[in-house]
This record gives sequence, C-alpha cells and structure tokens, in this order.
Amino acid sequence: MKYAVFNVVRKRKMWLIFFFVGIIAGTVYANFKWFDSLNEVDAFVSYWGERIKNADINKTDFWHYVLKSRMKEILFILLFNLTIAGKVFNCIYLVYLGYSSSMVGTLMTLRYGYRALIVYPASIFPYYIMYGILITYTFAQCERLNETFFKEKCFKSYRPGPESVKESFKQAAVIMVLLIIESMLEAYININVLV
Repeated sequence: MKYAVFNVVRKRKMWLIFFFVGIIAGTVYANFKWFDSLNEVDAFVSYWGERIKNADINKTDFWHYVLKSRMKEILFILLFNLTIAGKVFNCIYLVYLGYSSSMVGTLMTLRYGYRALIVYPASIFPYYIMYGILITYTFAQCERLNETFFKEKCFKSYRPGPESVKESFKQAAVIMVLLIIESMLEAYININVLV
C-alpha cells in the first residue's frame, strides 16, 4: 500500500509542484494585499462568519447545489481535457486550486493568528480529502485519455471496442461515486463544523 502511494506521488509530482506554486503565490499575494489592512480582513471574515452562523441552511438543498457545482466543474475538466491543451489546463487549474485555498488560509491566519492552524484544517478537513482524490483521479483518467487520442495520433481512426466502452463506464461510475461522497461530506459534515 505504501509503495502504491509513493508510486502515485512520483508519477504525479508535477501536479504537486503546480499546486504548491499556487499556494505560494496566493500566500504572498494575500500577505502583501491585506497585511497593512487587518481591519478590512477582520470586517470581511466577521461579516461572512456571522452570515454563515445565522443562516438557516437546508442541508438537502445545499447538497444539491454543491453536487451541481462540482458536476459542472468535473464536466469542464473532462471536456477541456479532450483538447490538445488538456495537460496545460490541468496545471493551470492546480495553480488556481492552490492559490484559492492559500488565500482562505491566509485570511484565517490574519484573522485568528495561530488558532487558524486549528480552525482552517477543521473547516476543510472532511470534504477536501475526498475533493483531492476526486480531482487526482479525474486528472489521471483525463491524462490517460489524452495520451490515447493525441500522443498516438489516432483520434480520427479511434473506434472504441466493447472493452474500452466498459472501462470508460467504470471510470465514469468511480468519478460519480467520488463526486457524490465529496458533495455529501461538504453539505452534511463540513457545514456543521463551520456553524
């Protein structure tokens, strides 16, 4: 098991590098942008924190919203990976994910100080692990698909047989199961941590 994890990390180290580039860029930008204006950060975090605490959230409706938005995101990734620029898009998307998560983490650190080391991971923990698995699996399948179509230059002559169609349905089913689990974790468990 541990060798399988190291093998995945070794093969996908560029993905980690791009994600960490996004984290560094977001942290540096947030520190330069908001370090001198801590009152604005405090007002921003307090405003949204109060709105979340005082909101009457229908968890089923929230789950449907999260599921729809994640489905759009995954479909966008899948469709963009059908182009020749799929790998470039994946790298840019990983930089964006790292950038946005580090911006939130920096805002919480500026607002809560060292307590953000507990607040931030607790606020993202349950669903972000499944989200990472979902994105990694989707990127891996897209990379495999991209290699089949563009590296072998068989896009025009590619005729999927019954085995490849069956394999594609299995991959789609795994992506859907991960998507449902991730959205349920965000809607039913993560919202309890935030409120």
